[in-house]
Amino acid sequence: MRYLLGLLLLTQVLCSAQAQEQKTFKWEYGLHLHVDNSIVKPIAADTFTNKTGAGFGLLLERKFNRFGLQASPNLTWTRYADDFENRNASCFSGDFSVKLSLPLDKAQQTFFEFGPTIGYTLDYYELNPLDGTRYKENHNRLITGLPIDYGVQLGVGLDLNPGTRLTLSYIDYLNGSQKPTRINGRIDYVQFGLQLRINELSNSVAVKERVSEDLAAIDSAKTHAHRLSKTGDGTMVFIIGTDKKTYYDFNQDNEDFEQTLRGVVESIYNNYTHGYFVVTLDTMIDGPNDQSFQVFGKDGTLRTYERGNSMHYFGKIDELFLSQSGNIKWGLFIFDYNMNILEAPFPFYTTYPELDTRFRSTGYMIRSFSERVKRLDPGP
Repeated sequence: MRYLLGLLLLTQVLCSAQAQEQKTFKWEYGLHLHVDNSIVKPIAADTFTNKTGAGFGLLLERKFNRFGLQASPNLTWTRYADDFENRNASCFSGDFSVKLSLPLDKAQQTFFEFGPTIGYTLDYYELNPLDGTRYKENHNRLITGLPIDYGVQLGVGLDLNPGTRLTLSYIDYLNGSQKPTRINGRIDYVQFGLQLRINELSNSVAVKERVSEDLAAIDSAKTHAHRLSKTGDGTMVFIIGTDKKTYYDFNQDNEDFEQTLRGVVESIYNNYTHGYFVVTLDTMIDGPNDQSFQVFGKDGTLRTYERGNSMHYFGKIDELFLSQSGNIKWGLFIFDYNMNILEAPFPFYTTYPELDTRFRSTGYMIRSFSERVKRLDPGP
Protein backbone atom coordinates (compact mmCIF):
# COMPACT_ATOMS: atom_id res chain seq x y z
CA MET A 1 0.00 0.00 0.00
CA ARG A 2 2.83 2.44 0.86
CA TYR A 3 4.41 1.99 -2.57
CA LEU A 4 1.04 2.36 -4.34
CA LEU A 5 0.49 5.61 -2.45
CA GLY A 6 3.90 6.85 -3.53
CA LEU A 7 3.25 5.99 -7.18
CA LEU A 8 -0.10 7.76 -7.10
CA LEU A 9 1.55 10.86 -5.68
CA LEU A 10 4.27 10.68 -8.32
CA THR A 11 1.65 10.39 -11.08
CA GLN A 12 -0.30 13.35 -9.70
CA VAL A 13 2.80 15.57 -9.69
CA LEU A 14 3.76 14.57 -13.24
CA CYS A 15 0.24 15.22 -14.52
CA SER A 16 0.03 18.61 -12.88
CA ALA A 17 3.45 19.50 -14.26
CA GLN A 18 2.16 19.15 -17.81
CA ALA A 19 -0.13 22.14 -17.22
CA GLN A 20 2.73 24.40 -16.23
CA GLU A 21 4.57 26.84 -18.45
CA GLN A 22 6.98 25.31 -20.91
CA LYS A 23 9.84 27.44 -19.59
CA THR A 24 12.82 25.24 -18.72
CA PHE A 25 16.30 25.69 -17.38
CA LYS A 26 19.53 24.17 -18.58
CA TRP A 27 20.62 20.67 -17.72
CA GLU A 28 22.76 20.21 -14.64
CA TYR A 29 25.29 17.42 -14.18
CA GLY A 30 27.84 16.50 -11.57
CA LEU A 31 28.96 14.15 -8.82
CA HIS A 32 27.05 12.57 -5.97
CA LEU A 33 29.03 11.57 -2.85
CA HIS A 34 27.21 9.91 0.01
CA VAL A 35 27.48 8.17 3.37
CA ASP A 36 24.98 5.35 3.91
CA ASN A 37 23.91 4.21 7.35
CA SER A 38 21.94 0.96 7.47
CA ILE A 39 18.67 0.82 9.42
CA VAL A 40 18.10 -2.15 11.70
CA LYS A 41 14.43 -2.13 12.67
CA PRO A 42 13.31 -2.67 16.28
CA ILE A 43 12.21 -6.24 15.60
CA ALA A 44 15.81 -7.22 14.76
CA ALA A 45 17.66 -4.81 17.05
CA ASP A 46 18.52 -7.47 19.66
CA THR A 47 20.54 -9.41 17.08
CA PHE A 48 21.75 -6.91 14.51
CA THR A 49 23.55 -3.52 14.61
CA ASN A 50 23.65 -0.62 12.16
CA LYS A 51 26.89 0.06 10.34
CA THR A 52 28.00 2.88 8.07
CA GLY A 53 28.95 2.52 4.41
CA ALA A 54 29.53 4.97 1.59
CA GLY A 55 29.20 5.46 -2.13
CA PHE A 56 29.56 7.77 -5.09
CA GLY A 57 27.93 8.35 -8.42
CA LEU A 58 26.85 10.77 -11.10
CA LEU A 59 23.78 12.94 -11.44
CA LEU A 60 21.89 14.49 -14.31
CA GLU A 61 19.06 16.91 -13.53
CA ARG A 62 16.65 18.94 -15.62
CA LYS A 63 15.05 21.85 -13.79
CA PHE A 64 11.58 22.81 -14.92
CA ASN A 65 9.61 25.84 -13.86
CA ARG A 66 8.33 24.38 -10.58
CA PHE A 67 10.22 21.14 -10.06
CA GLY A 68 13.38 19.24 -10.96
CA LEU A 69 13.76 15.75 -12.38
CA GLN A 70 16.99 13.96 -11.52
CA ALA A 71 18.56 10.67 -12.61
CA SER A 72 21.51 9.26 -10.70
CA PRO A 73 23.56 6.04 -11.17
CA ASN A 74 25.60 5.13 -8.08
CA LEU A 75 27.93 2.56 -6.59
CA THR A 76 26.79 1.90 -3.02
CA TRP A 77 28.32 0.03 -0.10
CA THR A 78 25.98 -0.88 2.77
CA ARG A 79 26.81 -2.84 5.93
CA TYR A 80 25.31 -4.30 9.07
CA ALA A 81 26.53 -6.58 11.88
CA ASP A 82 25.10 -9.86 13.17
CA ASP A 83 26.17 -9.63 16.80
CA PHE A 84 24.75 -13.02 17.78
CA GLU A 85 26.69 -15.03 15.18
CA ASN A 86 29.65 -12.65 14.99
CA ARG A 87 29.29 -11.70 11.33
CA ASN A 88 29.75 -8.40 9.48
CA ALA A 89 27.73 -8.22 6.27
CA SER A 90 28.76 -6.03 3.32
CA CYS A 91 26.86 -5.41 0.11
CA PHE A 92 28.23 -3.64 -2.97
CA SER A 93 25.57 -2.66 -5.47
CA GLY A 94 24.99 -0.63 -8.57
CA ASP A 95 21.92 1.56 -8.08
CA PHE A 96 19.92 3.76 -10.38
CA SER A 97 17.37 6.26 -9.09
CA VAL A 98 14.99 8.78 -10.59
CA LYS A 99 13.46 11.39 -8.33
CA LEU A 100 11.44 14.56 -8.34
CA SER A 101 12.64 17.64 -6.46
CA LEU A 102 9.86 19.95 -5.28
CA PRO A 103 10.92 23.33 -3.83
CA LEU A 104 9.63 24.02 -0.33
CA ASP A 105 10.36 27.75 -0.26
CA LYS A 106 10.08 30.72 -2.61
CA ALA A 107 13.85 31.02 -2.95
CA GLN A 108 13.99 27.37 -4.07
CA GLN A 109 16.81 26.47 -1.72
CA THR A 110 15.10 23.60 0.15
CA PHE A 111 13.48 20.64 -1.60
CA PHE A 112 11.33 17.60 -0.95
CA GLU A 113 12.68 14.71 -3.04
CA PHE A 114 11.14 11.34 -3.82
CA GLY A 115 11.11 8.67 -6.51
CA PRO A 116 11.83 5.04 -7.41
CA THR A 117 15.18 3.29 -7.25
CA ILE A 118 16.52 0.01 -8.56
CA GLY A 119 19.59 -1.81 -7.27
CA TYR A 120 21.68 -4.72 -8.52
CA THR A 121 23.87 -6.62 -6.06
CA LEU A 122 27.42 -6.76 -7.44
CA ASP A 123 28.94 -8.51 -4.44
CA TYR A 124 27.78 -9.63 -1.02
CA TYR A 125 29.80 -11.34 1.68
CA GLU A 126 29.87 -11.95 5.41
CA LEU A 127 33.10 -11.59 7.38
CA ASN A 128 34.40 -12.73 10.72
CA PRO A 129 35.18 -9.37 12.41
CA LEU A 130 37.99 -10.91 14.46
CA ASP A 131 40.24 -12.11 11.62
CA GLY A 132 38.54 -10.69 8.50
CA THR A 133 37.98 -14.06 6.83
CA ARG A 134 34.92 -14.68 4.66
CA TYR A 135 32.35 -17.24 5.67
CA LYS A 136 31.79 -19.88 2.99
CA GLU A 137 28.02 -19.70 3.35
CA ASN A 138 26.06 -16.52 3.73
CA HIS A 139 23.00 -16.34 5.97
CA ASN A 140 21.40 -13.73 3.72
CA ARG A 141 20.93 -15.83 0.61
CA LEU A 142 18.07 -13.80 -0.82
CA ILE A 143 20.35 -10.86 -1.60
CA THR A 144 22.43 -12.98 -4.00
CA GLY A 145 19.60 -15.29 -5.10
CA LEU A 146 17.51 -12.28 -6.09
CA PRO A 147 20.15 -9.64 -6.90
CA ILE A 148 17.75 -7.09 -8.43
CA ASP A 149 15.61 -5.15 -6.00
CA TYR A 150 13.29 -2.17 -6.31
CA GLY A 151 12.44 0.49 -3.80
CA VAL A 152 11.52 4.08 -3.11
CA GLN A 153 13.40 6.98 -1.61
CA LEU A 154 12.11 9.98 0.30
CA GLY A 155 14.22 12.89 1.43
CA VAL A 156 15.01 16.56 1.59
CA GLY A 157 17.69 18.73 -0.03
CA LEU A 158 19.31 22.03 0.86
CA ASP A 159 21.22 24.17 -1.67
CA LEU A 160 24.28 25.70 -0.02
CA ASN A 161 25.10 27.62 -3.20
CA PRO A 162 24.15 27.34 -6.89
CA GLY A 163 26.35 24.26 -7.36
CA THR A 164 26.27 22.40 -4.04
CA ARG A 165 23.37 20.57 -2.39
CA LEU A 166 23.18 18.59 0.84
CA THR A 167 20.66 15.75 0.86
CA LEU A 168 19.13 13.48 3.49
CA SER A 169 17.18 10.48 2.16
CA TYR A 170 15.58 7.26 3.35
CA ILE A 171 15.80 4.31 0.91
CA ASP A 172 13.31 1.46 1.41
CA TYR A 173 13.59 -1.74 -0.68
CA LEU A 174 10.66 -4.00 -1.63
CA ASN A 175 12.25 -7.42 -1.17
CA GLY A 176 14.11 -6.65 2.02
CA SER A 177 12.73 -7.96 5.29
CA GLN A 178 13.90 -8.18 8.88
CA LYS A 179 13.11 -10.75 11.54
CA PRO A 180 14.44 -11.23 15.07
CA THR A 181 17.15 -13.63 13.85
CA ARG A 182 17.44 -12.89 10.12
CA ILE A 183 17.82 -10.08 7.61
CA ASN A 184 16.83 -11.07 4.09
CA GLY A 185 17.55 -9.11 0.93
CA ARG A 186 18.76 -5.51 0.78
CA ILE A 187 18.77 -3.61 4.04
CA ASP A 188 17.11 -0.18 4.15
CA TYR A 189 19.38 2.76 4.88
CA VAL A 190 19.58 6.48 5.50
CA GLN A 191 21.76 8.38 3.04
CA PHE A 192 23.63 11.62 3.74
CA GLY A 193 24.64 13.06 0.39
CA LEU A 194 26.63 15.88 -1.16
CA GLN A 195 25.80 16.80 -4.75
CA LEU A 196 28.33 18.85 -6.72
CA ARG A 197 26.94 20.30 -9.93
CA ILE A 198 30.00 20.83 -12.09
CA ASN A 199 28.51 23.21 -14.63
CA GLU A 200 26.90 25.36 -11.93
CA LEU A 201 30.11 25.52 -9.88
CA SER A 202 32.12 26.59 -12.90
CA ASN A 203 29.57 29.10 -14.20
CA SER A 204 27.94 30.54 -11.10
CA VAL A 205 28.07 34.30 -10.60
CA ALA A 206 29.63 33.87 -7.17
CA VAL A 207 32.49 31.82 -8.59
CA LYS A 208 33.07 34.30 -11.39
CA GLU A 209 33.12 37.18 -8.92
CA ARG A 210 35.55 35.35 -6.66
CA VAL A 211 37.84 34.52 -9.58
CA SER A 212 37.66 38.15 -10.70
CA GLU A 213 38.54 39.35 -7.20
CA ASP A 214 41.42 36.88 -6.99
CA LEU A 215 42.82 38.03 -10.34
CA ALA A 216 42.52 41.67 -9.26
CA ALA A 217 44.29 40.85 -5.98
CA ILE A 218 47.13 39.15 -7.88
CA ASP A 219 47.50 42.15 -10.21
CA SER A 220 47.57 44.49 -7.21
CA ALA A 221 50.12 42.28 -5.44
CA LYS A 222 52.37 42.35 -8.53
CA THR A 223 52.21 46.14 -8.56
CA HIS A 224 53.20 46.35 -4.88
CA ALA A 225 55.96 43.75 -5.37
CA HIS A 226 57.48 45.74 -8.22
CA ARG A 227 57.37 48.99 -6.25
CA LEU A 228 59.30 47.25 -3.47
CA SER A 229 61.99 45.99 -5.85
CA LYS A 230 65.34 47.70 -6.38
CA THR A 231 64.03 49.19 -9.62
CA GLY A 232 60.82 50.43 -8.00
CA ASP A 233 60.05 53.56 -6.03
CA GLY A 234 59.17 51.90 -2.72
CA THR A 235 60.96 51.22 0.55
CA MET A 236 60.02 48.57 3.09
CA VAL A 237 59.99 49.66 6.73
CA PHE A 238 60.28 46.59 8.95
CA ILE A 239 58.79 47.34 12.37
CA ILE A 240 59.68 45.01 15.22
CA GLY A 241 56.88 44.65 17.78
CA THR A 242 58.07 44.69 21.38
CA ASP A 243 54.88 43.91 23.32
CA LYS A 244 54.82 40.85 25.55
CA LYS A 245 53.99 37.54 23.88
CA THR A 246 53.11 34.39 25.76
CA TYR A 247 54.85 32.29 23.10
CA TYR A 248 57.66 34.60 21.95
CA ASP A 249 60.50 35.63 24.21
CA PHE A 250 61.17 38.99 22.55
CA ASN A 251 59.92 41.61 25.00
CA GLN A 252 61.54 44.40 26.87
CA ASP A 253 61.29 42.64 30.24
CA ASN A 254 63.66 40.00 28.96
CA GLU A 255 67.15 40.39 30.44
CA ASP A 256 68.62 39.49 27.05
CA PHE A 257 66.54 42.09 25.20
CA GLU A 258 69.50 43.86 23.56
CA GLN A 259 71.07 40.61 22.42
CA THR A 260 67.76 39.31 21.08
CA LEU A 261 67.15 42.59 19.28
CA ARG A 262 70.51 42.44 17.54
CA GLY A 263 69.73 38.91 16.41
CA VAL A 264 66.37 39.92 14.96
CA VAL A 265 67.85 42.93 13.15
CA GLU A 266 70.67 40.84 11.74
CA SER A 267 68.18 38.18 10.57
CA ILE A 268 66.24 40.80 8.61
CA TYR A 269 69.39 42.13 6.94
CA ASN A 270 70.59 38.62 6.07
CA ASN A 271 67.30 37.33 4.66
CA TYR A 272 65.47 40.17 2.91
CA THR A 273 67.00 40.62 -0.56
CA HIS A 274 64.17 42.02 -2.69
CA GLY A 275 64.74 45.78 -2.43
CA TYR A 276 65.51 48.74 -0.20
CA PHE A 277 64.46 48.58 3.44
CA VAL A 278 65.05 49.92 6.93
CA VAL A 279 64.48 48.35 10.34
CA THR A 280 62.99 50.05 13.39
CA LEU A 281 61.02 49.34 16.57
CA ASP A 282 57.34 50.09 17.15
CA THR A 283 58.48 52.37 19.97
CA MET A 284 60.65 54.47 17.63
CA ILE A 285 58.11 55.40 14.96
CA ASP A 286 54.92 57.38 15.57
CA GLY A 287 53.07 56.31 12.46
CA PRO A 288 53.00 56.39 8.66
CA ASN A 289 53.30 60.18 8.59
CA ASP A 290 56.47 60.28 10.68
CA GLN A 291 58.99 61.96 8.35
CA SER A 292 62.07 60.96 10.32
CA PHE A 293 62.73 58.21 12.85
CA GLN A 294 65.50 56.04 14.23
CA VAL A 295 66.50 52.89 12.33
CA PHE A 296 69.05 50.11 12.92
CA GLY A 297 72.10 49.31 10.87
CA LYS A 298 73.08 45.68 10.36
CA ASP A 299 75.46 45.93 13.33
CA GLY A 300 72.67 47.29 15.56
CA THR A 301 73.83 50.93 15.56
CA LEU A 302 71.15 53.62 15.36
CA ARG A 303 70.87 56.41 12.82
CA THR A 304 68.19 58.91 11.85
CA TYR A 305 66.26 58.04 8.70
CA GLU A 306 64.66 60.74 6.55
CA ARG A 307 61.73 59.47 4.49
CA GLY A 308 62.02 61.82 1.54
CA ASN A 309 59.79 61.17 -1.48
CA SER A 310 60.05 57.39 -1.50
CA MET A 311 56.81 55.40 -1.25
CA HIS A 312 56.93 53.46 2.01
CA TYR A 313 55.42 50.11 2.92
CA PHE A 314 55.30 48.92 6.52
CA GLY A 315 55.99 45.33 7.52
CA LYS A 316 55.23 44.66 11.17
CA ILE A 317 56.53 41.57 12.95
CA ASP A 318 53.88 41.13 15.61
CA GLU A 319 50.63 39.46 16.53
CA LEU A 320 47.45 40.70 14.91
CA PHE A 321 43.74 39.99 15.07
CA LEU A 322 42.32 39.70 11.55
CA SER A 323 38.61 40.26 11.00
CA GLN A 324 38.14 37.26 8.69
CA SER A 325 38.57 34.84 11.58
CA GLY A 326 38.43 34.90 15.34
CA ASN A 327 42.02 33.81 15.88
CA ILE A 328 45.04 35.95 16.64
CA LYS A 329 47.82 35.49 14.10
CA TRP A 330 51.58 35.77 14.61
CA GLY A 331 53.89 36.69 11.79
CA LEU A 332 54.72 39.44 9.29
CA PHE A 333 51.90 41.79 8.27
CA ILE A 334 52.30 44.27 5.41
CA PHE A 335 50.62 47.67 5.17
CA ASP A 336 50.71 49.95 2.14
CA TYR A 337 51.66 53.64 2.10
CA ASN A 338 48.13 54.52 3.29
CA MET A 339 48.34 51.97 6.12
CA ASN A 340 45.83 49.61 4.50
CA ILE A 341 46.71 46.03 5.34
CA LEU A 342 47.58 44.06 2.21
CA GLU A 343 45.66 40.82 1.73
CA ALA A 344 46.97 37.50 0.43
CA PRO A 345 49.50 36.71 -0.84
CA PHE A 346 51.32 39.39 1.18
CA PRO A 347 50.78 38.52 4.86
CA PHE A 348 52.92 35.71 6.14
CA TYR A 349 51.65 34.34 9.44
CA THR A 350 50.55 31.34 11.44
CA THR A 351 47.46 30.85 13.56
CA TYR A 352 49.19 28.28 15.77
CA PRO A 353 52.60 29.68 16.79
CA GLU A 354 52.85 27.21 19.66
CA LEU A 355 52.83 24.34 17.13
CA ASP A 356 54.47 25.90 14.07
CA THR A 357 57.85 26.60 15.62
CA ARG A 358 59.28 27.82 12.30
CA PHE A 359 57.62 31.16 13.02
CA ARG A 360 59.78 31.61 16.11
CA SER A 361 62.60 32.24 13.65
CA THR A 362 62.69 35.78 12.27
CA GLY A 363 65.03 34.55 9.56
CA TYR A 364 62.49 32.00 8.36
CA MET A 365 59.69 34.57 8.18
CA ILE A 366 61.74 37.24 6.39
CA ARG A 367 63.38 34.82 3.95
CA SER A 368 60.05 33.19 3.02
CA PHE A 369 58.41 36.59 2.58
CA SER A 370 61.30 37.89 0.46
CA GLU A 371 61.09 34.86 -1.85
CA ARG A 372 57.33 35.28 -2.17
CA VAL A 373 57.60 38.95 -3.15
CA LYS A 374 60.33 38.15 -5.68
CA ARG A 375 58.05 35.60 -7.36
CA LEU A 376 55.29 38.21 -7.60
CA ASP A 377 57.50 40.90 -9.13
CA PRO A 378 56.83 41.00 -12.90
CA GLY A 379 60.11 42.86 -13.44
CA PRO A 380 60.81 46.10 -15.36
